[in-house]
Amino acid sequence: MKILKFDKINFGSYENFTWDNGLEEFKTINIFYGRNYSGKTTLSRIARSFELKKHNEDFLDGNFKIKLEDGSFLTQN
Repeated sequence: MKILKFDKINFGSYENFTWDNGLEEFKTINIFYGRNYSGKTTLSRIARSFELKKHNEDFLDGNFKIKLEDGSFLTQN
């Protein structure tokens, strides 16, 4: 299932992040780049937690909401 956007994130280096409606949704291939500690690994940990169907042990209290290509949302609270 394709991820369209990270709707809300309160996890790792992201605190009360909400997707800006001015941003495009993800495409088939996306490149994340940025400075060290800017949140790239955090995004990959969120995606990986859904792939493995378990919470990331480093961020058990984190929560987020991801929009999928079929319009549904995946959440961790």
